[in-house]
Amino acid sequence: MGNIFDKLQENLHNAVNNTFGYMVSWTPSEGGPAKVAKCLYKEPTEKYKLGEIDYSPNLFQIEYKQGDLDGLYEAAKAGEMEEVIVYKIGEDVSTGTRYALMKPGATWDGKTYKIIIEKV
Repeated sequence: MGNIFDKLQENLHNAVNNTFGYMVSWTPSEGGPAKVAKCLYKEPTEKYKLGEIDYSPNLFQIEYKQGDLDGLYEAAKAGEMEEVIVYKIGEDVSTGTRYALMKPGATWDGKTYKIIIEKV
């Protein structure tokens, strides 16, 4: 059972994703159907806060909430060789760019996941 702040957090996350988000598709390497969610997508900056990774033009980041892309964070944490496809909302997945999972992390309350990804 959640509290009022859990619902507020979910509503805020959804509003931000609907405004700034990209579509992310992941087909688990273990099999099963593709999972798709709106996620925040960040291009490289001089330093990533997560792990203080130095700038690399090939490193990107996705951010999504618990319940979206179930199993992706766990697969990344386990070191599985997984890939995601990032594409613009309203476009087809075939227009997207493939990325390999590099470094997973969870923020504050563990309900928001951030995964550093690299172009394949």
